[in-house]
Formats: sequence, structure tokens, C-alpha cells
Amino acid sequence: MKIYQYDVALSFAGEDRGFAKDICVALKREGIKVFYDEDEDVNLWGKDLPTKLKEVYHDDSQYCIIILSDSYVNKKWPRLELQHAIKRLVEQKGEDYILPVHLDGFSDEVSGMPDTIGYISAESINPRKVVNKFLQKIRERKQKDKQIREFKVAPPHGPLRLTGDTLKRVKELSKVTSLHSHS
Repeated sequence: MKIYQYDVALSFAGEDRGFAKDICVALKREGIKVFYDEDEDVNLWGKDLPTKLKEVYHDDSQYCIIILSDSYVNKKWPRLELQHAIKRLVEQKGEDYILPVHLDGFSDEVSGMPDTIGYISAESINPRKVVNKFLQKIRERKQKDKQIREFKVAPPHGPLRLTGDTLKRVKELSKVTSLHSHS
């Protein structure tokens, strides 16, 4: 399993900076590693921004919260961030990575973004809704990853041994399955 530099990267238009900043601050308070451009200004200073943004939005973040608004769709840098995020989404074959937030009733289509990705709606006065949903998502993901790791290490009670009625039932089910697969 890959270790990411950031738990989440925020992508937003400058006009929505206050909302994004509130999300960033609240997530950091919860121990979440967040890419938020103003927090990285020294690191970004002098860098080739398209290259650095590719690293952040394609390679270095486990999730990408995209704050969609009327301002977002017309901005150069957010569109570049979105391009890298979509490329990653395609490469991951649809595994959840892009987490869209439709801000203040935004409902337009976003060029290049699949309209099949689930999103949440939020009002700019309520960034806590986004924070709570993200914390729930990341907790569920960590629990799932833990269960997978534990199962790969060893089945919970050693090797599976079927006896008696259970063994008989499994044999019956495998015969039925075998018959259906040859039909």
C-alpha cells in the first residue's frame, strides 16, 4: 500500500479561498495532512508549477477534494489541478480519489469530469459539513485497509477447516455452482 505525502489535496478557485481555508484548518486540527497552496508557498516558490501540481494532484495525495463553483470552471490553475486528478482517477480505474463538493448550489457540468462521480453539496457558510464527511470517509477507508491487512497476514482462526453439516453444504453449493457455470 502506497504511503502518501498528503491525506488530501484541496483544489479550488481563489474566490472560494475562505471556504477552502476553513476546511484546511479543521482537517489539520484532526491530524489530517492537507495540501493547501498557501501553506506550501515556500515549497512552491521557484518551482515549475505545472510539474509540482502534477506531483500533488496525481501522485502525492490519497484524496482530492475539488470545490466546484462558478468561479472554478473558468480558472487556469484549478483546471490544471483537475486534469491531473482526472488522469489519476482513470489510472485507478474509478477507485474513489476525486471528492467533488458543489458549492452554493453549483450545478453546471465540468468539462472533462465524469458526471457519474458522486458529490456532496455545501453552502459556503458550512465548511464543517465537508470536514465531517471527509473524516467519515477516511475513517471507513482506514478500517477497511486494516481489515484487508489483517486478513492477508492470517485468517482470523488459522486455516479454514470445514466439518459435518457445513462441509456437506459447501459441497452441495459447489455442485450447484459448477452446474450453472457449464450451462
